[in-house]
Formats: sequence, C-alpha cells, structure tokens
Amino acid sequence: ADKLAAEKKKAAAKKQAAGKKVTASKAKLKAKTKAAAKKAKPKKATPKKTGKKAAT
Repeated sequence: ADKLAAEKKKAAAKKQAAGKKVTASKAKLKAKTKAAAKKAKPKKATPKKTGKKAAT
C-alpha cells in the first residue's frame, strides 16, 4: 500500500508541475494580449472603475 501511495504522490507531483508550467505560459500569453490591447485602445476607452467588470 505504501508503494502505491508513493507512486500516486509522484504522479500528482508531476501533474502539478505540468499544470504550473501551463498556467505560467497562459499567464504570459494573457499579459502579452493585455499589453497589446492597451496599446491598441485609446486611454479614454477604459471603463471607470466602479467595481464592475468591463463588458467585453
């Protein structure tokens, strides 16, 4: 049973590491697109901060 648990832990750790890599690359992509959108949009287009999310 201990061996099985260890194997499961290893697999979970591997999955987590892979997931972290994916989320990191996704975050990078998001940052890139956000920066591009900011450049493309004039500053006036930004919605006023009222706690509501801007309708996209």
